[in-house]
Amino acid sequence: MTDLPGGYVRGTDHSGILLLLSATFFFVCTNVVIKFLSEEMTVFQITWGRMVFHWVVFLPLFFLPKHRGATRPRRPTLQIIRSAILFCTNTLFFSSLFYLTLATSASIMYAGPLVLVILSHLFLGEKVGPRRWSAVAIGLVGIAIIMRPGDDFDLTMLLPLGAAVCYALYQLVTRAVAAEDDPFTTMFWTPVFGIVAASVLMIFFWHNPSATGWAWLVCCGFTAGAGQFLLIAAFSRSEASLLAPFGYSTLLWAILAGIVIFENYPGAMTLVGATIVVSAGLYIWWRERQISHSKQDGKLILRV
Repeated sequence: MTDLPGGYVRGTDHSGILLLLSATFFFVCTNVVIKFLSEEMTVFQITWGRMVFHWVVFLPLFFLPKHRGATRPRRPTLQIIRSAILFCTNTLFFSSLFYLTLATSASIMYAGPLVLVILSHLFLGEKVGPRRWSAVAIGLVGIAIIMRPGDDFDLTMLLPLGAAVCYALYQLVTRAVAAEDDPFTTMFWTPVFGIVAASVLMIFFWHNPSATGWAWLVCCGFTAGAGQFLLIAAFSRSEASLLAPFGYSTLLWAILAGIVIFENYPGAMTLVGATIVVSAGLYIWWRERQISHSKQDGKLILRV
């Protein structure tokens, strides 16, 4: 599950695409590691390790001369709120990996962009026209197909759905933070609440991991940190509007990893639902990009 720090001057070349594809690969590697860790640890212990070792990966950057002083935020309360939302997102999504396949969890998480449209309308007053509302509705139908509500409904599918809602909130707060703080400041504060909260929970949930467990925890932090670094590099080289569709490659990596490593083949309903959700998300992206270009050309149009 992943952060999009703002504030970088994005280039116009396409080299960011390869970096973004690499980032999504590392994020799925993190999810694979979490599934291995789920056999030995609780979700809170895994979240603790992911946050702590992720932070350790990035910490040396803040000792570089050009980043000294970047740890002081202009809006600390907003940074803490953002970090808390990410902690909730990670905990819910990681919990889903205890019970669901990588492909199922990843597919349901793609409800995030749909929820973001709704939240942006409710809290930011963004105008949403009938075309994008239709895309949101169709995407939610795709989520329903994956989750298959009914007599045999699996309640654990609510975990990635809750994570998707939290992540949409996280993106809203990230927009506000990006307007105030340097991206390295945001990167420093991103795991802080999770580290503190998970450390407190360790009083009740800690048990000594095996040597293999410690190795997997370190690996989890490394892959998550590497993914974040590649993500930042991607958005610093290429426009966000160019890169956005390639974020859906996470689903392809998840399906491949599920098949190759866990021998979990996604069912037909999961594939159909995922296709609908991704298509709806891509349409929303395309429509927002079209509107943005129209505004840049000086043609103010209604968001539809």
